[in-house]
Amino acid sequence: MHRSGVLRSTGAAVVLTMALSGCSSTVSCNATDQVLVETDGHTLTCGQADLVGDYVAAMAGRPFNKRGNVHATTADLFRADPTGTESWLVEITQATSHLYGLTGFDGAEERSHLVWLIYADTGPITHEHPLWSEASKAIAVWQQHDEDQLTLTESDIEGWIQYGSLCREMQGAGVLRVSVSDRVGVYKTLQDRWTFGTRTDRIALTSIGPFWHDIRGAWKRAPYEMQHEWGITAPLPPPMTSTSLGYMAAIAEGDLVAHASILHATIGPFHMARR
Repeated sequence: MHRSGVLRSTGAAVVLTMALSGCSSTVSCNATDQVLVETDGHTLTCGQADLVGDYVAAMAGRPFNKRGNVHATTADLFRADPTGTESWLVEITQATSHLYGLTGFDGAEERSHLVWLIYADTGPITHEHPLWSEASKAIAVWQQHDEDQLTLTESDIEGWIQYGSLCREMQGAGVLRVSVSDRVGVYKTLQDRWTFGTRTDRIALTSIGPFWHDIRGAWKRAPYEMQHEWGITAPLPPPMTSTSLGYMAAIAEGDLVAHASILHATIGPFHMARR
């Protein structure tokens, strides 16, 4: 499976400059060609700054809506070092585009690894970077595995709850209703699967959440024959109707690799990019 090269942030001097100069709190962008900064013959548009928001969304595996702060911080970085920031934007754009080109377990592994790089301070946004707070809140890492260089995020765990609901709906028992308190147990089970499972288990755990928007759409578009093939092939629990928690527990304790790989093979391929 593909592994990206190490991406590095703009230099510490830029971070120091930002710390000394202070950052704008937010910027409102109304069009991609709207100019945010013009300096020394260099121009930064909203569309270019929004590439950072796209990168954070890709790493988080879910939509990222707090882009005003990202626009403002990127503009401050650009004022401090336009050339360095342009190079940084190219690195971020290449990483996002490459990730969006991958599907299945390859894409899941790559995203999980790229997030690990961020938390290992070898990605484009490090702990000292001005965007660390925004990015880390959006990504919301729950587990890391340093030997495998992989991470488990909140969107990965929530993706399995959504998947469990899809399974239950397909069996005619209605959507899952997992309360906040019930989620504690589900999160614990999936984190244990991450900690004590194999590398393939860990990749499977990251292979639902970041694709969920595409999975749900593909499921709705799939012909009955394709849905039926998935339903009879996947290791689904019995169509229990007693409790949502009981059904979700059966999913979380089941064959996660089979669940994920069969879904990708029968209904996929799935893409992380919102098309």
